[in-house]
Amino acid sequence: MPSSHVNIDLFPNPMKNTAYLHYNLIQDTQVKMAIYDVTGRLVKGIVNKQQKKGNYQTILDLSDLSEGVYFLYSDFNDNTVIKKLILIR
Repeated sequence: MPSSHVNIDLFPNPMKNTAYLHYNLIQDTQVKMAIYDVTGRLVKGIVNKQQKKGNYQTILDLSDLSEGVYFLYSDFNDNTVIKKLILIR
C-alpha cells in the first residue's frame, strides 16, 4: 500500500500525556506502529497485526515517557510513514 494512500492524524502535537491517533486503511493491511526516541530506541509498541480496511483510532498514553522529541513509525505492508511527536510537561 503506497504511503500516499494512508492518512494518519496525530493530535495534539505538542502533547502533554496523551494524543489521539486516527488512521484509515484502504485495504486489508499488515500494520506495525511504534514510538521511538531520538536515539532510535523503541520506547512503546502500539500495534503489530493484520487489520481490515477501515478507520481506526486509539489514544496514546505517553505519561510514562520523559519530555522530549519522539517519532511514530507506521509501517503498512512495508511502506513507512514517520510522524514527529513533541512531548511537553
